[in-house]
Amino acid sequence: MKARTFWPLLLLACLLTAATVAGIKLWPRIAPLSEVSDLYLHYESNPHLNVAFINDFQVNDSISVDVTTLQALDSSGWETLKKDLHIVDLSPKALEMIAQSNCSVGVRLTPKNDIGAPCDTTNSDNNYVFALDYINHTVGIFYTKNEKEIDAVMHYNYNQTDK
Repeated sequence: MKARTFWPLLLLACLLTAATVAGIKLWPRIAPLSEVSDLYLHYESNPHLNVAFINDFQVNDSISVDVTTLQALDSSGWETLKKDLHIVDLSPKALEMIAQSNCSVGVRLTPKNDIGAPCDTTNSDNNYVFALDYINHTVGIFYTKNEKEIDAVMHYNYNQTDK
C-alpha cells in the first residue's frame, strides 16, 4: 500500500475508533426492567406521558439515589398525574406567579406507600422526595432510604431552583 493511501486510511480508522469509544461512553445507562421502579412500570406504556428511570442519580459527592420522572405530554397525561398523585390545581394567579419566578419546582415529602399523598410525619424514613414542576407538568420521585438522603435531595433541588 502506498503512503498516500495508508495515512488517510489510518487516520480514518483512528477517527472511527475514537468516535465509537466516545459513543459508548456517552450512551445512556439502561436499567433492566427488574431494576426500575413500580411507578415506572405502571406508566411506561401510557402514550400521554414521558417516563424515565434514572439509576444512581448523583445528588452530591457521596449520595446517589434512584429517580423516576413523569412528564405529561398533553392535558390527558397531566390529568392522569394530578388524579393519581394527589396533585392539586393551582389558581391561574398562582401559576402566573410560578411562571414569572426562577423557581417552578416545588419539593416535599411523600409516603413510600402512597406516592403524592401528604408525608408520613411519624417516620421521616418512610418518605420519598416528591418534586413537582407545575409549569412543565413534570414529577420526579427521588427514592430516598433515610433522612440523610432526604436532606441531600432537598438541598440539591433547592440549589437547582437558585440557578
